[in-house]
Amino acid sequence: GFRVHPKVSSAGFQRLFGNAQRVVDWIRKREEAATKVSVLGRSIKGPGGKKGELALMGRVKQNSVRHKMLLKVSEELANLDALNCRLHLQWLDKGDDPKKDTMLSLHRFFFPSQEEEELNYSGAWSLDRIVAWVIKNAQPMVADDIDQVYVARQLEETGLEASVVAILGEEVQSDDRQQVADLFRTFAGSYPRWRFAVPSHVSEDKEEQLSDDHKALLHMVQPPSVVLTQRNRQLFTLDGLQPLQDKERVSDFFKQVKQGVLRPTYKSQPLPNRDRDDDGCLVLTGRTFADHALDPRKNVLVLFTPALEAPKSKAFSTAFSTVARSLKSHESIVCATMDGMQNECEEEMDEIPKVVLYPAVAAKKKMSKRQVYRGRPDAEAMLDFALETSKAPQRDDL
Repeated sequence: GFRVHPKVSSAGFQRLFGNAQRVVDWIRKREEAATKVSVLGRSIKGPGGKKGELALMGRVKQNSVRHKMLLKVSEELANLDALNCRLHLQWLDKGDDPKKDTMLSLHRFFFPSQEEEELNYSGAWSLDRIVAWVIKNAQPMVADDIDQVYVARQLEETGLEASVVAILGEEVQSDDRQQVADLFRTFAGSYPRWRFAVPSHVSEDKEEQLSDDHKALLHMVQPPSVVLTQRNRQLFTLDGLQPLQDKERVSDFFKQVKQGVLRPTYKSQPLPNRDRDDDGCLVLTGRTFADHALDPRKNVLVLFTPALEAPKSKAFSTAFSTVARSLKSHESIVCATMDGMQNECEEEMDEIPKVVLYPAVAAKKKMSKRQVYRGRPDAEAMLDFALETSKAPQRDDL
């Protein structure tokens, strides 16, 4: 039989308000008790479980310090959205040593054949160390299911740095898929705080059961491609099956991300049919923003607009059109627009419409030297702002 440890902390619940699906998932996860106490026998035998589930098996003296420690561990793990882990306890016999005979193991159900399903803990018995050990070993080196992929919020709560996922698509053959998985496995030891995955193709029925974050991940790129998500929510991509099977290309990609020298991949509309609109403004997307706005040879005046034309947005668009026509033949100022709802870039767009001047300075200084227009949607004031804040390109800045 089993006795249930009833206390499940609701601290994690406080972070969920505002996302209905995550609240539902939180409740479902806690429908089953976080801790089960087994009194069925002396030997520890791992319970059955579904793919992606974990069982932390502890053999301790009842009411001992280590017993209480594991209950705290259970509470910590129950509040991690990234993990589905249950603690199973078994009591030592009266003659057993409460330290020497104590055992702790982690059972990982349906792990890849290259990795052990059961791990034994041999470190110091402290809350932080045991929790860290479970987090470190909760995922396969290379997962094969989209459900096992850590999205940004799960990276944040576990303290891991990045998730690397190969989105290969339905047409990629199983041999090619295995080649990418084997290649990822060679890098796993060099990036211990990254998690890798080569998930199998996701059917429509399976996709319906995924979280919104995992659905977005599937449709973020045109497969085959690798998506690397960092804890700070920055994304990086490497596209094409051939590069994904080239160890040198993949290694360079990982190194550039790690060193912070690679531009993140941003949400982007497809490239427009026309580079410029009727007013002569460049039409920017998340993919092309840096090519133009961060070009050190240009002063670029950008209007970030919302998708819906509210009165304020319409007033800014009208004024900006007038400014763009006035600057159409200007030698050093280029006007551009971007749909701030359908695209993302280096610029914060928490409030749009927004007008920003990126001066003609070195690319690495563009963001720090940029000027944000704070005035009304007035064409004359906006034009004065562009002329006053623009700079003549300096040779040293190129």
